[in-house]
Amino acid sequence: MTLLNNKCTPIQLDLFQLQKQYPDTIVKKNDLDDSYDDLDLSKNVLVCNVKKDNVEHFLDGSAKIYYTGLRFPSSVALNKLYYFIPYIGKKCDLDYCGIRDLYIIKIARIGSRREGELDNDPNDLRLVFELKFVKHLFNEYKPIKLQIYQTFTDTTLEQLLENQKTKTKLLPNHLTYISLFSSAGVGCYGFKQENYSCIATVELIERRLNVQKYNHKCTFNSGYICGDITLAETQNRVFQELQMWRRTSGLTEVDVLIATPPCQGMSVANHKKGDELKRNSLVVESIKLIRDINPRFFIFENVPAFLKSICTDIDGIDKPIGEAIELDLLISPIQLKTAPIPKIFKKSAFHVLLFHCFCN
Repeated sequence: MTLLNNKCTPIQLDLFQLQKQYPDTIVKKNDLDDSYDDLDLSKNVLVCNVKKDNVEHFLDGSAKIYYTGLRFPSSVALNKLYYFIPYIGKKCDLDYCGIRDLYIIKIARIGSRREGELDNDPNDLRLVFELKFVKHLFNEYKPIKLQIYQTFTDTTLEQLLENQKTKTKLLPNHLTYISLFSSAGVGCYGFKQENYSCIATVELIERRLNVQKYNHKCTFNSGYICGDITLAETQNRVFQELQMWRRTSGLTEVDVLIATPPCQGMSVANHKKGDELKRNSLVVESIKLIRDINPRFFIFENVPAFLKSICTDIDGIDKPIGEAIELDLLISPIQLKTAPIPKIFKKSAFHVLLFHCFCN
């Protein structure tokens, strides 16, 4: 039975008494594995407000621990704690707020707010949740009302999903894409508009990538990858994102990989170009990733001379890009100046050619 005070709000839990009752742990799960394909909708979930100074780790799924405030409601059944959902509030000064991500509570215990630090006060007791990220429940943050102290909501996973009316919108069913040479993200922004989830976007220049961050293009902050795509370190970050999506969201394959490699060495409009072989050969890095990732579709956006431009292929031989891509794949070119789009775009993109390649 829920304990209430005269104002019909839950009575605050006595953390000192709880520490005497549970000196080590309140909840401890020893049977965790890396597979969360089947969520247990009957389990309890605790939604907790996240403070601004801790929000970064909860945005990218790297959070490992959560400290409650001084007040915690006695109405929450501690022995039934199972799932945890961080609530991103307006005080975090972001362009969105609500809930999106699901964690599992590995351990619930009594601790102090600054445990392990020099200025730790052992009497500053808090409930401490040690967490493990499970998956995104939703593609975007969903609003929810925090019912207790404007800080917590205690419910079941099933009830939460019913209230959000999003049982059919869990992330594993969402289409996904990866963007290479993405610049400010304009060329692939249409995927976001069509509710595709961006796994990773790779761009060399940070100020361009910041435009994508402003538009909230990626699902995880770690998906914004600033680096040289020719470096193994940069490519490994793409594969790390893929591994995380496979582990947390049940991803089995990438739907689309789009690449917009530099066109300066290929465009007939560039009358000052010299030896552009090195720059043209950047497209080969996209080809390598396409072969390793094996998306359902891949798209190259570039100028009409793209296929005929010379690059140094993976085998070290200079050849037309069309041969490097291997034209036994189904290739469907779309020239934007003849496409049914507004005239203003035809004038600014008259030399752009889009290649749509089906590789399965």
